[in-house]
Formats: sequence, structure tokens, C-alpha cells
Amino acid sequence: METIYSKYSRERAPEYQIKTSIHQDEFMYVSKTALTDRAVDHIKRIYSNYELLKAVYQPSKLVKPLSYEKGSVLFEYLEGKSLDQLILEAVINKQRDLVYEILGLFTDFLETVAEGHYCEFSNTPEFISVFGEKSKLLGLNSFTIANIDLNLDNILLGDDNQLSIIDYEWVYLFPIPLNFIKFRAINSFYYSHYASLQSFISIEDMFSYVGVSQGEIPDYIDMANKFADRVGTEKELLFLRKYLKKAVQFKFIEPAEYTAQIFISANQELTEDKSMYFEIAEPDQTIACDLTQKGQISCVRFDPMEGRGIVRIGEARLIDLEDNIVQIREFSSNADWAGGGYYVFLDDDPQIYYQVEKKEYKRIELSIVYIEEFPEGLMKEVQKKNNLLQNEILINQSNLSAQEEKISELVVEKNELLDTLEEMGLNLSIVKENLSDKVEKINVLNHKLDSSNQEISSLHQEIHGLQRQMQELTCLLTSREQTINDMTSTRWWKIRLFYKRIFRKSVDK
Repeated sequence: METIYSKYSRERAPEYQIKTSIHQDEFMYVSKTALTDRAVDHIKRIYSNYELLKAVYQPSKLVKPLSYEKGSVLFEYLEGKSLDQLILEAVINKQRDLVYEILGLFTDFLETVAEGHYCEFSNTPEFISVFGEKSKLLGLNSFTIANIDLNLDNILLGDDNQLSIIDYEWVYLFPIPLNFIKFRAINSFYYSHYASLQSFISIEDMFSYVGVSQGEIPDYIDMANKFADRVGTEKELLFLRKYLKKAVQFKFIEPAEYTAQIFISANQELTEDKSMYFEIAEPDQTIACDLTQKGQISCVRFDPMEGRGIVRIGEARLIDLEDNIVQIREFSSNADWAGGGYYVFLDDDPQIYYQVEKKEYKRIELSIVYIEEFPEGLMKEVQKKNNLLQNEILINQSNLSAQEEKISELVVEKNELLDTLEEMGLNLSIVKENLSDKVEKINVLNHKLDSSNQEISSLHQEIHGLQRQMQELTCLLTSREQTINDMTSTRWWKIRLFYKRIFRKSVDK
């Protein structure tokens, strides 16, 4: 049997301290083992929880325990990706819609996995004894038997696109609102990966999308505090303090030994089977790992330890197949503070991501120092960064003052323009009135002009008629003159004139 992964939960009260491991034998399986004699009953309860949840959940949605013996329970190992891993991949790839899609998948799963075993929340005596009375939550949709361990990392999407629950450590036999489970899951996830998420999506947006209202959150914080006090886990309290934006005093507890883990991937899919563990005995060491059989690599994640602490990464580099040294730099981390190579981790799952050119490499080398107390160098780095931030604040304040003065000037200019515009508006109104009068006069003149044009047209027609008459009379006159000329030029007319003159003379005598 080969143990390929182990996680210790020593931060809890003694009766809940366990170790979770993944083993490789003829097949892969998961074990949960008590770390103290007082935790043996807790392991037994985990085994019993399967039978309790099988009665109210769809059985195919629960990872099945293989065996139980005092202080240890074995589970089948399921292939797939957890919802928190899927969301992180979506964040790395800047796929906001996909983040919401996975959150919707998570919500739908919680609201359907128990089939008909839901009810409205009420303050039962059992609930009050653990969490206190919560009148504001009355009527909210609840599990009849509540598994509050439905965190994003405990729900796996398998190759068949079916969701499965891989952990059910905390089960209560009384109704608890689904929204409390959503709150715990998102709060834990968000502050475990705060460095990667803070500039991409807000925790308030995530709460809102899954239906957790801001008015409910104070009760959920109180419930989570009571749960953390009961179990003794500092992690739960830490995430709550981060949500409440309170200062968290750092306290480093030296582990029995340092355990580091390196994940590698060609396509940003980081899985346990493509990771390597290192047991580190000395606090100052260089980790070297052979990569010749790993194929192409484009993404590296380094988990320097299990639990909280301070580390200093001196040098991180890859050696390619041509023995070229490739220095690699951090892409992102979930450190609560980083600077000068120092990383301060206040949660139990430290992570540092490196993005590299996609190709094959011979090995990776990481120089690491585990810090047991705040060193002077780190304090200087913190002070230096603080001074830089203070200078930046002063510069920003100066820029802000300049901008405020500019805004004031622009406001004055705007008011002047508004006054001018108003004055122009009044002038325009007067011009419009004058223009309206002139348009009316023009219309009257146009009307008169139309009448005159009609009269002129009638006169033109009359003139044309008279001209035709005149032409006809002229023609008639010309014709008669011709006739007269013709008559007077005849012999008869001449004789007639001759005799007329003779007759006139004789009459005169």
C-alpha cells in the first residue's frame, strides 16, 4: 500500500482530530483515521452518517464506505473534479459566466439531493442547544437531517457529469437552513483562494447568486462561530474574521515535519495523481523534482506546507530538455501578505501558482525557507511595502485634490455654459417669435402674390384674345382694301368716275 496524500486536522479539539489519506494499492481508496483516542467515536459517527444520509439523500450521490474498524473508516475513491477546482479553473480562464453556472449547479444540487426530505426551518430544542434561537430564519428551506459539510471541495463532478458527496463528517438530526450551508461553503472557498478571487468576483455577488441575503448573514456568522467553538477549529473562525474584515493575529505553530506538494499540468487541470509530495526535515532546503516523464507542462502549483505559516521562496526555476535554466515567477497565490519573496499564509491550504511556457522540462527546483518567527528581514519588507503604500496614498491624495480642483473649475465652467445656454435659449425664443410673425406676413404676401398672378394670367389671356381679334380685323381690312383696289383699278370704275364728275359739274351749273 502506498500513501499518496495525507491531510492532518490537528487544529481541532482532541475529540475531532483525524487524518485523511489517499492510498494506492490494487485500487485507490480514502481513509479517515483518529489521531487521538478521544476521536475514535467521531470516526464511528462518520461511518454511521452514511446510513443516516442514505435514508434521506439519493444513495447514488454519497461516496460509499468500504469498511470500518475501530478508529478508522475506508471509502471508495471517486474520479472527477470538485466544484471548487472547477470554479478556480474558470477564474484562471476569466470565465465569469462559468463561475455562475457552477454556483447554480451547486445550488440546484443542494435543493434536490434530499428529494422530498426538506422542511421549513423552526427553532427545535436540538437546534437551539447547538446554535441558539434564530427567529429571523423561520420558514427558510431546510434539510430534515442536515449535512453541513456540503462544501464546494466535498462535491465532486464525475466523468458521467453526475455530482457526488465525498465527505459527510458533520451531520445533525434536526433542520438547518440550506442557506447556512451555502454561506459556510462560499465563505470557506472564497477566503481559501482570496488572492485569486478578490479582483475577479466579490463574495457578496456569490452570496447573492446562490440566494443568501445580507440580512441572514449575521445569524450565519453566529452559527458558524458556535460550530467552530464546539469543534475547536481555528480555520472556521479565521474565514469568518476575514469576512468581517477584522485583523487576524498571526501565530505560527511548528508542525511535526514540513510537507510540500507540487502539482503540474499541461492544461491547468491540477489533480492529485499529477502531484508530488516532499517530506522536508530541514527548514531551509531546495526541492528538486524530476519531470522527464511528465510530458508537456504549462502550469505549476506549489503548496509549500500544510497549515498556516510563513515561507520565503528564494529561487524557482525549470530546466528544459536542452539544459536551459528558465526562471519562473508567481502568477497568483492565496497568501494573505506577500513581498520580497516572503509569503504569509493564514489558512490551512497555502498555494502558489506559476505559469510557464508550455513544453517538456527535465526538472523543477524550488529554494524554500520555513520561517518560525517574524524575521527582521520580513519586518523590513513589510515596512518597505507599507512606506510605498503610504507614499502611494499621499500621491493619490494629491492627485485627488488636483482632480477635485479640476472638478470645481469644470463645475464653474459648466454653470457659465448653462447660463449662456439659458440666455441663448431666451434669445432664440424671441427670434422664433419674430420669425413666426415674418413667416405669417410672408404667407399673406404669398397669398396676395398668388391672387395677382391669377389676375395677370387672366389679363394675358384677354390680351391674347384681343390680339387674335386684331389679327382677324387686320386680315379683313387688308382683304377689303384689296377688293377696293381691285374695283378702283377696273375700266368700269374709271368710266363711272368720269360720268360722275360730269354729272356733278352739270348740277353745279
